[in-house]
Amino acid sequence: MGLVMEAAAENNVEVVILDRPNPLGGLKIEGGLVEDEYISFVSQFKIPYVCGMTCGELALFLNNEDMLS
Repeated sequence: MGLVMEAAAENNVEVVILDRPNPLGGLKIEGGLVEDEYISFVSQFKIPYVCGMTCGELALFLNNEDMLS
């Protein structure tokens, strides 16, 4: 989703993310933050593996925290 958001921004295209209620309730957070040398396609952002956010919340977080290039 982050790559889609970055590509859309580069090409001035609006992104609409369909969200849904969080099945985990937003209370479960697991995993450490990814270290810089391990940033990859699989782990692109410094957030826990299970971050407790829905897709829409994560998109807003990435955008508002300037985590996208």
